[in-house]
Amino acid sequence: TVLNSVLAVCALADELYGTTASHDATTAAPARVEEHIVAFSITLGNLAGFTLGSMPVCHGAGGLMAQHRFGARTGVAPMLLGAGKIVFGALAMAANATLRRDGGDILTEILLCFPKGILGVSLFVCGVAFAQHALKSALSCTDDRQAPFVCMCTCACALKYKSAVALLVGGVAHTLLL
Repeated sequence: TVLNSVLAVCALADELYGTTASHDATTAAPARVEEHIVAFSITLGNLAGFTLGSMPVCHGAGGLMAQHRFGARTGVAPMLLGAGKIVFGALAMAANATLRRDGGDILTEILLCFPKGILGVSLFVCGVAFAQHALKSALSCTDDRQAPFVCMCTCACALKYKSAVALLVGGVAHTLLL
């Protein structure tokens, strides 16, 4: 979780947006997204969610890549997404309370009606964007000629096995090729 929700988010934000991802107003100099700030925001979100009975959440590199891939380039997009979720949830709660349904809730029924094909295509597009980004990053490593090979080995293992196995294989391949 720390790798995906903190380290990968910070690295991806820096690569996608450069130093414009964060801006230090006191020095008027661009700054990078810092890991401790991202980790702290996840902690605050989970503590607030805990009091309301929610599941643990994180930022996740997948969400950042998906939002970027589908056109979000400023901080307004996540705020609109969050506001839309709050409004949608409030309306669903009001509908449940009004209809006093026993044995099910309206929000679940609405979400089950969402077309699975749209979700599948969205996940596929985001996965391809991740793969393109990883390959581009590996090919741009001028000091590491084996980076594309290590990237492909890690990717192949991630597709066939679990990500822990892929991480181990990628680490071993990188170490052996040094």
